[in-house]
Amino acid sequence: GVSMTFSWQLGAKTQLAASGAINSRESDESGSQDFITGNLTASYQLGSSLGLSLGYSYTEQDPDEGSGSTGRDYVANIVSLFLNYSF
Repeated sequence: GVSMTFSWQLGAKTQLAASGAINSRESDESGSQDFITGNLTASYQLGSSLGLSLGYSYTEQDPDEGSGSTGRDYVANIVSLFLNYSF
């Protein structure tokens, strides 16, 4: 498989991060399947111990129909919002 991660610091309080991966798996039982994932996160420091993060995550599973795969197709889109406090 292949994966990558990028991170950008935008000023003193803001950070953007992106990551993604593509993987293939083969087995005798389930045949060949491809997995694709991607993530994007924006973080902002509200104060010295309080932060806010907004994230998006994409996941896809795609079985190879020609290999007799028993896996199922699916796509997941997830949005999350976190309020972080460190003490």
